[in-house]
Amino acid sequence: SLGGPGWPVVDLVRKTIERYVMLEGGETVVVGVSGGPDSTCLLDVLSRLRGKLGLNLVVAHVDHGLSEDSQVVAARVSNSAAAAGFEVHLARAPELEGANLHARARDFRYEFFDIVADREGAQRIATGHTLDDRVETTLARLIHGAGTSGLAGLPPAEGRRIRPLVELRRAESRAYCEECGLEFYE
Repeated sequence: SLGGPGWPVVDLVRKTIERYVMLEGGETVVVGVSGGPDSTCLLDVLSRLRGKLGLNLVVAHVDHGLSEDSQVVAARVSNSAAAAGFEVHLARAPELEGANLHARARDFRYEFFDIVADREGAQRIATGHTLDDRVETTLARLIHGAGTSGLAGLPPAEGRRIRPLVELRRAESRAYCEECGLEFYE
């Protein structure tokens, strides 16, 4: 519902969605949920806005298998989202060892989100990237010699991918989860 704990974050995200025309209303949105504070915040905020925006939210989670407890986190994220009434899609990534692990994990995750979006007829895929992620991407590109076109960082909207938390700091998403009593995983 509107108002209540965490409302300033909900309102900031609503304004970000409007500013970058991420959603027009009535869309099906695949929400990538890792279980961390950013994606947990994202799912909760979009859930609070779904009535106002007429959204149908579908949860997608990838177990990358990169930590000992990844299966436990996948089960908890899936069970929690299903208990909240969301349709949940879960994938286990293949062996990702080797060079450029993070890029291969990201590519697998985005491919899975695209498959879920296609199956569900989703118009948008929402990820929990924050302002901190945008700044880190810009700095990494600068360090690696990106030209001026590469320095923009993560765009708020790119094709059907949207980043509704792009104007929110990572610390704010964590504080939102704590204020709202949302369980998240590191």
